[in-house]
Amino acid sequence: MRYFFLFIIVLVFSACEEQNPKLAQQNALEKEVMAIHDSIMPRMGQLKALKKAFKDSLAISAADSTVDNPFETTLQSNLAALDEADKAMWDWMHNYQAPDSVQIDANLIYLEEQKKLILEVKEKMESSMTNAQQTLDSLSNIR
Repeated sequence: MRYFFLFIIVLVFSACEEQNPKLAQQNALEKEVMAIHDSIMPRMGQLKALKKAFKDSLAISAADSTVDNPFETTLQSNLAALDEADKAMWDWMHNYQAPDSVQIDANLIYLEEQKKLILEVKEKMESSMTNAQQTLDSLSNIR
């Protein structure tokens, strides 16, 4: 009997969603936003490792004050870009609020905004990490 009531509740909620296409649109958009987040979140470890490599390189350069490192500006700008991407991801995660299902029109606007923001975070992460890796590769070829 309990399972019958559970089945009825699930059936009613799924029927409500089908009757409200905006709610279905909201749910799909929310899934899309979270899928973008979930696609880049695993790369945070790699971003952290790149930041450490640049910090270590800058520390070595600073310790050897007798040698003027021509790559110091490049190292600093790459580290700054990595820091900015890292901060953007953390800011987005801290500010994101899962929408409720009451104010659907406002939620659709909010989710479109969040999609734009997380795509910007993704771009920052991908470009800063690509540039950082290319810089590290070029430095290792010089040494």
